[in-house]
Amino acid sequence: MLETVDTCTDVEFLKELNRTVVTQIRSLYDMKARSSARSFSVGQTVEFKDQRGQVVTGLVRGKGPKNLKVVTSEGARWSVSYNLSSLRVVDAMATFEMPLGGVK
Repeated sequence: MLETVDTCTDVEFLKELNRTVVTQIRSLYDMKARSSARSFSVGQTVEFKDQRGQVVTGLVRGKGPKNLKVVTSEGARWSVSYNLSSLRVVDAMATFEMPLGGVK
């Protein structure tokens, strides 16, 4: 296969090869997300790093096919990818205070 790619000038072949590789990468990404989703439960306290690198702690309020729905003690809502490398469950003994009135 590598010999074929090295000597190939057929644009259609290269396009098809690219589609195949991209499809495989997406499939692996989705499998990892599904596997990670099983390790989180509604009601657990989790933490992750936001775009600025600050640690955010919150309560899992729901699970979607690709994202975890998290709410912080300040009431901020986050949709966090299961594949986010900094996402982890906080110690089960940790306390988490919901904002007054809860979150709907």
